[in-house]
Amino acid sequence: MKPMGPIQIAVAGILFLLPAAAPAQTETAAPVGLAAGADFGSGWFLQPGFGVAVPLSDSEYDDFIDTSFELSFAAGYMFSLGGGEAYAGPEVVAGYTFQDVDDRIEDSAHVDAFAGRFRALAAGRFLLDFGGPFLFCRFGVGFDLIHASWEETRTHVEDHGSDAGLAILNSIGFGARVADTVGIVVIFDFPTSIHGHVNYGALPLTLPSVETTDIEMTLGVTIRL
Repeated sequence: MKPMGPIQIAVAGILFLLPAAAPAQTETAAPVGLAAGADFGSGWFLQPGFGVAVPLSDSEYDDFIDTSFELSFAAGYMFSLGGGEAYAGPEVVAGYTFQDVDDRIEDSAHVDAFAGRFRALAAGRFLLDFGGPFLFCRFGVGFDLIHASWEETRTHVEDHGSDAGLAILNSIGFGARVADTVGIVVIFDFPTSIHGHVNYGALPLTLPSVETTDIEMTLGVTIRL
C-alpha cells in the first residue's frame, strides 16, 4: 500500500475529529449560566425581598404613616399546567413593615413613637415562564397585625397598643433567571387590611373601623430548591 502524504493525513485527521467536535458546538449554544431546557417554573421555591410601602388609603392612616421600609418572604410549590410554560401552586406569604410615623403626629402629641405591621397570608400563584424572563400574579387572604409603642417626651411615660384584622393581598410581578435555580424579581403588592378598631392611646389616631391600602414595591430573589 502506498504511504499517505501530508495532505492526505491532514484530511483524514479532520474527518476523524469532526464527529467529536459537533456535540461540543451544540452544548455551547445555550446561554452561559443557564442549562438548556432547565425547568425553572415547577417545584419548591423561596422568595425573600425588601422594598418600600406607600399608604394609599383615603383615611387618617395616610396622615399617620409615611412611606416606609418593608421586608417580605414567600415560600411555595409550583405545578406545571399541561407541560407547557404555565404553572400554578400554593404559597405562604409573610411581611413586616417598619412604619414611619409622620413627624407632625409625633410633635403634636409630644411623643416618640414606633409603629409596625406584620402580615401573614395563604395565597395562590400563577406563573408564565418564557425560558428566561417570567411573569406571575397571586392572590392571598390572611391576617394583619398593626402595633405601636410610644414614649411621652415630657413625662417619659411609655405605652403601647395593637390590633389584628383581615388582610387581602393582590400582587403582580416579573423577573428573569440569572442562573439555573436563581431569578431576580420585581413585585408590586396591593395589600388591603380591614380592622374593626384601632386605638393608639396617647397618639391622635383612634378609629372605630379602618381600611388600609398600600402599594408595596419589592425587589426580591427567587430560589428554586
